Amino acid sequence: MGNRNKALIEVRMELFWQAMSETLNIKESCRIAEIDMVTYYNHKKKNPEEFEKKFEECKFSYRERLRTEVLRRACEGVEEPVFYRGEICGKIRKYSDNLLMFELKRWDAKYATERREISGAGGGPIQQKYDVVVKLERPPESVQELVQLIDEDKI
Repeated sequence: MGNRNKALIEVRMELFWQAMSETLNIKESCRIAEIDMVTYYNHKKKNPEEFEKKFEECKFSYRERLRTEVLRRACEGVEEPVFYRGEICGKIRKYSDNLLMFELKRWDAKYATERREISGAGGGPIQQKYDVVVKLERPPESVQELVQLIDEDKI
């Protein structure tokens, strides 16, 4: 491989890393940098430690980019068109409470847990007690009569 070809591949690999920091998608980054997956895997194989370091940097950049967008949508909102009879008549700014809650959970441990455990006395199961009062004209004479009253929704 000539020096010119090596230099071209190095330039394309830099484009690949720029695309990775924006997309965090190997296939898409290869497409943007105009390299094939074989070139990607060959570079990865040559120097796995450096490759892993660059990949971690891309993950960090991508995560920060996402975080910025999450905060923008949650705090500044996004303008959406308002339609009336098929025509745009204005705009409304919508905010994302969900995105804001996810960001809050990320930073504050007391919001981070979704599950809450509820238990009864001494950590045991919750005991439930039902008091049912039924007023009948007369008590049923048999179990069959009781079942029939239940089936007929009289009890």
